[in-house]
Amino acid sequence: MAHLRGNKFNMPVMAKVSGEKAMNKCRLLFFMVLSITLFSSGSLYAGAAVEPILEDARTTLNKAAAKGFEWTTTRKLIEGAEIALAAGEKDKSLKLAKAALNEAEKSLTQANYAEAHWRAGIPL
Repeated sequence: MAHLRGNKFNMPVMAKVSGEKAMNKCRLLFFMVLSITLFSSGSLYAGAAVEPILEDARTTLNKAAAKGFEWTTTRKLIEGAEIALAAGEKDKSLKLAKAALNEAEKSLTQANYAEAHWRAGIPL
């Protein structure tokens, strides 16, 4: 069964009603499969990205430790991330690795600031 409907130029166009319903179902199915694929691949990528973050955290922490500004909690966060990764808890591991990298960067920033402004700490 066909009926007339207007397009964006307000010109009548013949369209099949049953064809439109089938097309809408196909579109819905396509977007459902696409969204499931996108959401599931995000968690796989998150697990793969843990190791580079841990390596950056270790390197940055070692630089801060060489300057005498190693924070005590950062190594614990790195160890926790490694344990979580070995146990298959990728989300927890990623969270701990990011926290360790954040702390390592802050400790290095503190070390660099202290190195540049040590004279300001001497009382006159």
